[in-house]
Amino acid sequence: MKIALPHISKFCRRPLAIAAGGLLLGFAAGAHAQPETPEEPPALKLSGFGTLGASYHTAPGVTVRRDISQAQGAQGGQLSFTPDSMLAVQADWRISPHWDAALQLMSRARIPNNYNPQVSWGYVKYKPADDFSLRAGRIGIEIYLHDDSAEIGYANLPIRPAITYIPRTANGADAEWLQPLGQGTLRGKLMAGQTIGALQTGINAPNNINAAPTANASLEYALNGWTARLAYFTIKTRNTAPETQPGSALYTLLNMLPNGTALRNIFDMQNRRITTYAAALAYDDGPLQAALNYNRITSPHWPGQHLVYGHTGYRMENLTPYVSYAAVRSARNFVPTGIPQGISPQTDLVNAAMAQAQTSFMANQTDFALGLRYDFARNAALKLQADYIRYRDPIAIIDPAQFRQNALTRNAKSLTWYAVALDFVF
Repeated sequence: MKIALPHISKFCRRPLAIAAGGLLLGFAAGAHAQPETPEEPPALKLSGFGTLGASYHTAPGVTVRRDISQAQGAQGGQLSFTPDSMLAVQADWRISPHWDAALQLMSRARIPNNYNPQVSWGYVKYKPADDFSLRAGRIGIEIYLHDDSAEIGYANLPIRPAITYIPRTANGADAEWLQPLGQGTLRGKLMAGQTIGALQTGINAPNNINAAPTANASLEYALNGWTARLAYFTIKTRNTAPETQPGSALYTLLNMLPNGTALRNIFDMQNRRITTYAAALAYDDGPLQAALNYNRITSPHWPGQHLVYGHTGYRMENLTPYVSYAAVRSARNFVPTGIPQGISPQTDLVNAAMAQAQTSFMANQTDFALGLRYDFARNAALKLQADYIRYRDPIAIIDPAQFRQNALTRNAKSLTWYAVALDFVF
């Protein structure tokens, strides 16, 4: 079984060219350095994983999603299978002692609102030595700890990842190397490519991030049960929202406002660079599992986001109770329109709308969860989880009532989200 289960318990064309060139150079060097080895017959392996998840919350009119790659989620007062349910199949082909290929198809709720299977992995891998490998094709992006298995529920303790989302898939190439260091192992990885997918925040139209140049670098050190990780990720969006393009009503309005240029700099997604710095420390040995992560997300003219999240669990035979916590914070510094309040109802409405729109680029939310995992079979686990979520500027929650409040003074709200999930691999 070759599904990525490490812990069971997009710049421009130039980086792509460099990565592709590195692949060819690595092949040439490997071909020169490696002695003749007997050819092994091609071996094809099929595997897969999935989650059947059901969730429920009681907040009326509120939609709770797994992340902002989904258009829909759990509606208040209704049992929903949308956020967490998914199914994936994978084929791994051992072409030769140094060449492999993999294809992974995944079906999960996403934008647009359907379950159409998509290629999440589809690459060719060249491994000239045990400590070095190169891949090219559709590959995963590794920013957060265990990102290569983020969608494999069986490989993770909580039902879903923390309250954040980054693109997980790109067309490109990466290089990975391993190096013994002391009693542990140092792992480095470089990646460049173009992202796949779309994101949606609040009630805004989806933002297409297909073909957005991206790059990723990470360094990881593993010693006994400990893993420490540093990562850097950047993406440059290419598509601006239709409502901010020249000729649109909003663009025309912004040009009339005293602070229109500053506001347009906030709303514009054309050629916007978003950068993430990540640090993590995890322990997984014997019955104890624990992880602590910190991320800093920045982009010009946006308030920086600070994200802290972690979890811990203790296995007692087939049962593992666990607790997790996540908090994301950003400053609520609003750029005013430049029009004084109280001149007219119309201008006051413009002021309120401009402030409300800016909250789409803020994030203020906490999530405290209690859960229990039951490994009742060799390749299957049942999880029960309750999340207490408190939000003022939510990430994956759509609450229309917030848009009827003054964005500058709106109060924090809360809800409890109950979920059960059956995770399996095959």
